[in-house]
Amino acid sequence: MSEQIKILKQKAEQNSLRMGYQLSCCLYLSNNQDSSLDQRRKIRKQLTEEIEKSWPNTLSVEQKKQLLIPGTPLQVPFASLSVSHSSVMGGFIISPATQVSLGVDLEQAGRAKKRTVLRIANEEELHQSPSPSFLWSAKEAIYKSIHPFQKTISIKQIFVFDWTPIQETNKSDTLKTYDYRFEVNNIKGKGFVCSSGKIVIAVSFYTK
Repeated sequence: MSEQIKILKQKAEQNSLRMGYQLSCCLYLSNNQDSSLDQRRKIRKQLTEEIEKSWPNTLSVEQKKQLLIPGTPLQVPFASLSVSHSSVMGGFIISPATQVSLGVDLEQAGRAKKRTVLRIANEEELHQSPSPSFLWSAKEAIYKSIHPFQKTISIKQIFVFDWTPIQETNKSDTLKTYDYRFEVNNIKGKGFVCSSGKIVIAVSFYTK
């Protein structure tokens, strides 16, 4: 699985550049002995360390304190960022592009079943999507990218469409990438979903 993580990190960064955004992606396997809260704390700690390395001496004491606490808003004035964790892995994305809001979601392929996905999507979306897992992960990433600015929108209101397969240079049968677009109220955006083996990563871009 560590090889799959390496591939997905690379693909997340490459596909983001293809869409016009430079970002750094950090992914890692979760420690099964850690609680969910411990995993989220580790992600926040690694994210804070990455920010301090990329933007030295820019975080105030209060900003650093907030970043380290799971559940607090992920906002700094000089970058866009998002985090995700599941039972098997966690990670974050971060970009210097402040005009865009990012969302990322990590899932186990096949975990999201049709019945579960229909709680947050409709039959048309599910029919158009490559798989229930792809649609679920895309919706989660989109919600993260727009929620800080549109707090009244529910995840079910988001409509995901125009799924487009991307030809991969890596001929692995397990590597799949799809672009998508989304709309909700007057908001429009785009993103992509990649999968390798049992891992799915979705990234969403919403221009503020």
